[in-house]
Amino acid sequence: MQDPLVVAQVTSYVVKNLTKYIIEYRTKKAKTDLTFVSARTAEAEAKYLEALQTLAAYKDRNKNVILSSVLTEEEQLQSEYDLAFDMYSALAKQLEQSKIKVQEATPVFNVMDPAQVPLKKNKPKTSLTLVVMLFLGGCISAGIIFGKPAYKKFIKKI
Repeated sequence: MQDPLVVAQVTSYVVKNLTKYIIEYRTKKAKTDLTFVSARTAEAEAKYLEALQTLAAYKDRNKNVILSSVLTEEEQLQSEYDLAFDMYSALAKQLEQSKIKVQEATPVFNVMDPAQVPLKKNKPKTSLTLVVMLFLGGCISAGIIFGKPAYKKFIKKI
């Protein structure tokens, strides 16, 4: 492109979008896992809170009752609560591990030299090109001028 400002803007745009694409590409699986574990953790938390409320309400209703049926039902509710708590606890740990995995999978990019509009023209160097072409033209012209008589003599000898 001819305009240096446009070149700098296009370069910055390409670097930004390429960085974004690479980060999304590298972290896609980890983010999918994180979303899945997050949803399961929310479900487990809801079940845990429901079991907690059910157990607390049952204990409040049957505070001084000593019947075996009441104690058996309380044990059942306690085991459901324990199971829900264990499930929620395990999923919460897995959720934290998934967050760490996403962070580990995310690459870090550092742009050493950001795109800038150049202050002066760098290439092509017109004066150097002109001097080289004049030199080559002179050499070729001298070769043609001085080589023509020698070439005619060589042809006559053959």
